[in-house]
Amino acid sequence: MKLSKLGEYTYLFANDLRMLHLLAKGEEFLSVHAELEDLYNLMYDLYDFACESAIAHGEEIINPSSLKEAITDWNPIQSQSFTMNEIRDYVTENGNFILQGICDCGEEYEPYVQSGLDDFAKDADKIINYKFSRI
Repeated sequence: MKLSKLGEYTYLFANDLRMLHLLAKGEEFLSVHAELEDLYNLMYDLYDFACESAIAHGEEIINPSSLKEAITDWNPIQSQSFTMNEIRDYVTENGNFILQGICDCGEEYEPYVQSGLDDFAKDADKIINYKFSRI
């Protein structure tokens, strides 16, 4: 996967996480609300890193306002209400998709890009596969 494509998917994921953060409710509200905020902030930082690195490598990036038309295989969240299990499942499934994208594109670039991606993967994996697995 190219860095530009990773950036596109990461932005869409981060945007959905922000919506889940806003719509979270229930017994686990405080912990889920906080973890979602941490994760979407991390994903927006990853978006910046991926896109800046993509530009440095001559890749074209898409304005996030146009991503819905450009990325047709992403289904943005639609509901206004989510159970904690639905949030956990969404974060786990789509978060692991992003983690796989990080792994898939890291080998294609210089060590400094790989190192940056590894740092994001480590931090994201902790939230996605450790913290959210306990919800």
